[in-house]
Amino acid sequence: MKPWRWSLLVTALVLAPAIGDAEPAASPGADLSVTRGDLQERLLLTGALDAVSAENLTVPRTPLWLLQLQWLEVEGTQVHAGQKVAEFDNSAFTAALNEKRLAALQAADDLAKLRAQNELTTNDKAAEVDKAKAELDKARLTAALPRGSLPERDWQENQLDMQRKEVAYAKAKDDLDSQRKSAAFDADVKQIALDKSRREIKEAEKATQDMELTAPRDGIVVVGDIPWLRRKIEVGDTLDQGFTVVSLPDLGTMRVKALLSDVDDGRVAVGMKATCTIDAFSDHPIEGVVREVSPAARETSQNSDRRAFDVIVELPEIDRERMLPGLSVKVEIHGREVHDATLVPRRAIDFDAKPAQVRSVDGRTSPVDVAFCDAQVCALRADANAAPLQTGLHLRPAGETP
Repeated sequence: MKPWRWSLLVTALVLAPAIGDAEPAASPGADLSVTRGDLQERLLLTGALDAVSAENLTVPRTPLWLLQLQWLEVEGTQVHAGQKVAEFDNSAFTAALNEKRLAALQAADDLAKLRAQNELTTNDKAAEVDKAKAELDKARLTAALPRGSLPERDWQENQLDMQRKEVAYAKAKDDLDSQRKSAAFDADVKQIALDKSRREIKEAEKATQDMELTAPRDGIVVVGDIPWLRRKIEVGDTLDQGFTVVSLPDLGTMRVKALLSDVDDGRVAVGMKATCTIDAFSDHPIEGVVREVSPAARETSQNSDRRAFDVIVELPEIDRERMLPGLSVKVEIHGREVHDATLVPRRAIDFDAKPAQVRSVDGRTSPVDVAFCDAQVCALRADANAAPLQTGLHLRPAGETP
């Protein structure tokens, strides 16, 4: 026998046992079988720790509508009452304050000069009144002489002179009253201008002081968000009045705020249990309860097509050392559950069919009424009008042809 034939024979003898011991190929869908058991609907959400109550420090109200942030405390810093946590640019108020102080000094000087001048003028008018009164008294004495004691012409002139002196006296008094009223009015105008300048100084000083935000109590700094930019506030940002810059949360009132996609509308309800796992402490899950689901979905960010519902999960267990606002949390919602139900592998169900159906390995199709599914298995509703699927029935993957 030729050498190459010996080689073929040896190869055949070596491979024969291996080929003979091989198992038959698995039938299509052998791992897709109908079973019975329990199933609970679970839904995973992403969220973050949030404080129920907090002290919010906002952009102060000033004559300027927009303020630029000049300094900001690092988020997570432990601060004490009265400690500075943020500061805005006060250069505009400082310059304005100097101008207002100069204006107030000028107004005070103008008022002092006016009062001095009015006092001199009033004294002059009062002196004229005294002089007119003295001349009137003298004229009255002369006019009081008996008519027959003087020539008629002299007596008549004395009477006219007295009348002239009475008119002069009345005019002098009127001039004095007018001067006093005018002086008081002018002084009031100057005083109003001075008071206005002083108020503006106080407002400017208060605005300068308000440029620093201080902690009203001890706490941990949480920097505010700019939703439309999807980031935290940073030094250099220009912010509107009333915008929250820093919060000091109450660490004893923590909760989880998660987002439920609008495509899952109705799958989460108040009262459902939830397992919350803080990403930073994955070995310590916390049990919670869904307390609130927003009635309407909103955009997850500005100019986003995605919408979501806000889901609030109450946490009965609070760990002040670990549970800090803003930490990301994985929320597993425990939804509906069934017991001793018919369970079908999810990838065996043809959801595109109307109604949904499954196909056995022998090619027979059966409609199914799906109650709910998890990632792998779906629970079927019991239908009195349809024959239930037999436990152990092998199915084909959806879309696979016989």
